[in-house]
Amino acid sequence: MHAIIALWRHPRSMSTAMERVMRERGDLHCFHEPFMYDYYIHRKVRPMPMFEPDAARPVNYDSIKQLLLNTANQKPIFFKDRSYYVVSQLDRDPNFSSRIKNIFFDS
Repeated sequence: MHAIIALWRHPRSMSTAMERVMRERGDLHCFHEPFMYDYYIHRKVRPMPMFEPDAARPVNYDSIKQLLLNTANQKPIFFKDRSYYVVSQLDRDPNFSSRIKNIFFDS
């Protein structure tokens, strides 16, 4: 299994620039905020006005996790996300959370 690299960031950071750099490398499969769908669509923690969800994307924690793991079987992956979307699930899932190489963005 290949690496799963997660960039955890706060709202309005410059992390999209970092995501772009990772995409341009060409050796990673990149996901943009995969756990956002669980937070806003599946658990409905709060509404997200003017959000047009992609019907092809998984929407609950288990299916998102499985997508990431399946993809990591093929090649290394990178995703950026907000930790508050998923921290409670990761705390209860040490097998998955231990697979993630975490980096943090504060700018």
